Amino acid sequence: MSKFFGTLALACVLVTSAAIVSSSLAKGQDPPPRQRPTRAVAVIFPTEGSKVSGLVSFVQTDEGVRVSGEVSGLAANSKRGFHIHEFGDMTVKDGTGMGGHYNPTAAPHGLPEQAMRHTGDMGNIEADANGVAKIDKTFEGMSISGRSSVLGRGIIVHDKPDDGGQPTGNAGGRIGYGVIGVAKSE
Repeated sequence: MSKFFGTLALACVLVTSAAIVSSSLAKGQDPPPRQRPTRAVAVIFPTEGSKVSGLVSFVQTDEGVRVSGEVSGLAANSKRGFHIHEFGDMTVKDGTGMGGHYNPTAAPHGLPEQAMRHTGDMGNIEADANGVAKIDKTFEGMSISGRSSVLGRGIIVHDKPDDGGQPTGNAGGRIGYGVIGVAKSE
């Protein structure tokens, strides 16, 4: 019987903690520091007819979010647009359920080196002769938690390079997609 009450007490603590975080986020406030995730991960799956796959990690740093990982199944020596999109909805097999670029500040589209850009604009990844692209870059203005959080958002690999043009860089269709989720702490 005491095991039941211990489990019940733990459940109450978890529900209360979730309610506090949920209430803070609903009011546009950051969750308390000890509850803020600092690491996230996305597994990239191929959209229908594609062979693209990968694993990308996100780590909160003082400078922004460090995005690192690898994407394979790309054409050799090709560039592909690489963006965070509004939704983590993988129910549409062509990736369109992910919506548009994640842009909480209503900025114009831009490449990473531009000050004015969508929060989700990560520019391009470039595949080597084996069709594998590696990324390791820190993006200012992006965060794992808080108002510009990428958690629960989609990550998209496009079939063309992002040329920086408006409104979304002319990067074409979606050949790989995944959802950014909280990663286990090290």
